[in-house]
Amino acid sequence: MASRTPTLLIDGDLLLWRYLSGHERDIDWGDGVSTLHVNHEEVRGSIRAVIRKWRTDLGAGDVRVALSGSRNFRKELYPDYKGNRTGRKPIGFKPLRDWLFSTGKCRSVEGIEADDLLGIWATGGKIRDPIIVSSDKDFRQIPGRLFNPSTEELLTVSPGDADHHHMHQCLTGDRADNYPGCPGVGPKRADDILAQCRESGQLPWISVVAAYERAGLGEPEALLQARLARILRVDDFDFEKKEPILWQPASSA
Repeated sequence: MASRTPTLLIDGDLLLWRYLSGHERDIDWGDGVSTLHVNHEEVRGSIRAVIRKWRTDLGAGDVRVALSGSRNFRKELYPDYKGNRTGRKPIGFKPLRDWLFSTGKCRSVEGIEADDLLGIWATGGKIRDPIIVSSDKDFRQIPGRLFNPSTEELLTVSPGDADHHHMHQCLTGDRADNYPGCPGVGPKRADDILAQCRESGQLPWISVVAAYERAGLGEPEALLQARLARILRVDDFDFEKKEPILWQPASSA
C-alpha cells in the first residue's frame, strides 16, 4: 500500500506577521531622518524557503494557506474581541497578502478567521492527510495532526483532547484575543474542573456552566465564551449561507 502524502494547511496570518516583522529595517539617513523599510522580494524568498523546508521535513505534497477575512463574526458577538490589538500591521502587509493570493494556494472566507478556515479544511474529509502548520495553541481544539514551527513539534490531537481544549479555553478565556472566560478561573483551576468531570462521569458542559454560576454569571455567558473560543470545524459552517453555525453544547443540559 502506498504511503500517504500529507497536505500542509498553513496559518497565513502568522506567516505574514512573522516574516514581515522579521524583515523590517530601521534606517538612519542622518540629519535627523529615519525610515522603516522592508524588501518585498526578501520576504517572499523567506516564505518560499520555509514552506519548502516544511514540505521536506514533513514529507508533504500539496500546500494550502489560509488568511482571515476582513470581517470577523466574533466581533459581532462580542465587540471587544481582539480589541486590545491596537498596534500597526508590519510594513508591506497588504502587498504581501495580495502576493500570497496570487500564488493560487491561498484563500480567505469573509466573516471568519484563518484559524476557522484551517479548522474547516482539516475536518472536512476532502483533503488528504492534512497537517495544520501554526504555533497558535488554539489549534489543539482541532482533531488531527498539528505542526508547531516554533518548536518543530508534530503532534496528533484526538477528538477527545480537542473537545477538552475547547472547554478549557471557554473557562480560561484568552488574553491575546481579549475575551475573559470565567472570572477567577485560570489554567490550573480549569484543569481541576475538567478532571473532576472525567472522574465523576459528568458532562463537561454541566461543570463549565456550574463554574460560571459560582462566579455570579450563568449559562448565557458561558455559551458566549464557548462560541468565542471555538475554532470552527466543518460542521460549524453553513456552506450554502456562507456563515458560521454558532456552537451549541451536545445536550441541552
